[in-house]
Amino acid sequence: MEEFQTISEATAYYRCRVNIRPTYRGCRAKESILALNGFEVTLQCDDLHTSDDAYPDEVIFTPCTDQIRQLFFTHGLQYLAEGDITILEQIMSISGRC
Repeated sequence: MEEFQTISEATAYYRCRVNIRPTYRGCRAKESILALNGFEVTLQCDDLHTSDDAYPDEVIFTPCTDQIRQLFFTHGLQYLAEGDITILEQIMSISGRC
């Protein structure tokens, strides 16, 4: 995973491919969530989880459009951790929105 060095990188939007880990810390991902693998979505770098969070030391990405937010909601997701995506490119429109 690339490292985010500046605020502008951390607040940028990224075109990503979903690649959910089949297991994480001994827990298996639901089949409905694994069905998202291969989807290309636009996400925003949101936060770095600390050692007390669900995904310690991983950057968290959130949806930046209502359509992607609804897709996530349908599958019981609010965000994806960096280990569950592949960044394809950094993007941002002139307006600073997706």
